Amino acid sequence: MHTLLDAHSDNIFAVAWSPTGEFLASSGRDSKVHLWHFTSGRLQYTYHEPSTTCFLSLAWSPDGRYLAAGSTTGPVFLWDVATGSDKPQLIYRGHRRFARCLAWSPDGRYLASGGDFGDNTVQVWSATSGKLLTTYTAQYRIFSLGWSSDGVYLASASFDGSVHVWSVPDGVPVFIYRGHSGPVYALDWSPVHGYLASAGEDAEVHIWSVPGIGHQSASAPAIIEPRVLPMHTRPIKTLAWSPGGERLASAGEDKLVNVYEPFATEPGATLHTFTEHRAWVRALAWSPDGTCLASASASDIYLWY
Repeated sequence: MHTLLDAHSDNIFAVAWSPTGEFLASSGRDSKVHLWHFTSGRLQYTYHEPSTTCFLSLAWSPDGRYLAAGSTTGPVFLWDVATGSDKPQLIYRGHRRFARCLAWSPDGRYLASGGDFGDNTVQVWSATSGKLLTTYTAQYRIFSLGWSSDGVYLASASFDGSVHVWSVPDGVPVFIYRGHSGPVYALDWSPVHGYLASAGEDAEVHIWSVPGIGHQSASAPAIIEPRVLPMHTRPIKTLAWSPGGERLASAGEDKLVNVYEPFATEPGATLHTFTEHRAWVRALAWSPDGTCLASASASDIYLWY
């Protein structure tokens, strides 16, 4: 079963659920950020920045009060959703252009933003003041970011084919993954056991672990050799773990959305393949309770139950 949301006039680049599950945010090339009320499917708010070419990325604060959006021109906008005001609470201007990806620290204090072409930095800054904490410059074109569950480490995926895991705020890399044969467009850190999933141009999903991080129980051992799942026939642009960490969804240029259980008896066996998208899929997001998956391509958002 699926529902179609259609309110953007151009390509959608990002979707993100609020932590309470009340809202689904979407943003794209039409310079707008939409907030959908999930239960009713009604468009609740629209944030519009005419001076911004498009919004590439979205991230909610852990308490659900703030929504951040990164733009092609560089600024990251922060709105206080609780007030309903369309005026940004803060505008962070540390990037020269293309704030491609965003990730909020688990404690809500910091926001990490990754710069794509023409910037090439990861910047970690105070979400309340905009003060810069640290800048990481070891990669070329940043496409995706993720915090470890303890908020100590950031993982950053790059066009150069690497994923760096580094400590915050000192910016020291603790592990560099080079298993992909091309640019890495997406990563997500499992919310339960600390596994990292990454995917990109090589059309493979890699699941791997960082030595000494996560794996607190015998049921979640470190992955000595990365698990490589050839789930797609074209480059993968987005992936997302379910909130319980038992399922993984991936999508990309082959227009398919695959949902599977990486650690089932048959690793990578597909539970569902959704084929309704008419164009390649740019963004995925699970609802906080794991009952609904949102996927976006062209100007459409599908909700899968």
